[in-house]
Amino acid sequence: MIIKKVLQLIPVLFVLIIIFVLWLAPLERSLGSTIKYVYLHVALTWSATVGMSLMAVLGVGYVFWRHEPLDHWRQAIGRVTLSVWFLAIVISTVAAKIAWGSVSWSEPLIIVALLILVSLLVIQLLEGIIHSPVIRGLVSIFPIGFLIVLTHQVPRIIHPDDPIKSSDYWPIKLTFYILFLVCLLLAVWLVWFLEQRRKANR
Repeated sequence: MIIKKVLQLIPVLFVLIIIFVLWLAPLERSLGSTIKYVYLHVALTWSATVGMSLMAVLGVGYVFWRHEPLDHWRQAIGRVTLSVWFLAIVISTVAAKIAWGSVSWSEPLIIVALLILVSLLVIQLLEGIIHSPVIRGLVSIFPIGFLIVLTHQVPRIIHPDDPIKSSDYWPIKLTFYILFLVCLLLAVWLVWFLEQRRKANR
């Protein structure tokens, strides 16, 4: 019972760590305090990218091995990835509003982000419609496919270049990596929680 309560407090701990890291995070010369939104946006985007990659791997894995737990974990990862990607977009729009005064919805990268969001949402809708795990697994390839193919092809109009590669200040890079690790661990916990709840409700 005590262990269960401790496990339930883990996400609160992760959120507090995120807040603490953002509070201590170094500012950037051109963006100022707005960089703190960028820190979180990038950490969430990277975490969701890991989720999309795992969705594709588990989906393809099920096609070849037909091991049912692969499909269950893929579904849990898909739900968490959708939420994380949506939150990343929300944080990005807030940062854009503060930095530039408005959100350019015609920005190619924003369009790609919204397209990926729609693909993740469609996958969740198909979970209750398509009963074949094989087809659902193959469909799970599309979000990471869109990300890989489209992100490197669209031009950057307002969106800045990679804030990590373009920065030569190591505290900024370290902050990005720490937040990414914390956000990823929080996402892992959420996936684990969903899968445990599914098993309990069988």
